[in-house]
Amino acid sequence: MRAKHMTQRELADEAGLSEQALSNKLRGLKNFTLRDVSRMADCLEVSVDELLGHKTLEVVR
Repeated sequence: MRAKHMTQRELADEAGLSEQALSNKLRGLKNFTLRDVSRMADCLEVSVDELLGHKTLEVVR
């Protein structure tokens, strides 16, 4: 969110969540659904892997 200069409220709105629901999920009180993760990645213009902190592996040929 910081890199995109988005507030939690803006991300929640764009991802179709309430601000409270997003807050609870970010604090670990509730679980993210696959739909939540996919929508958040779209809103932040990153891949789901990047959002989850997975590093991209380089293919060696």
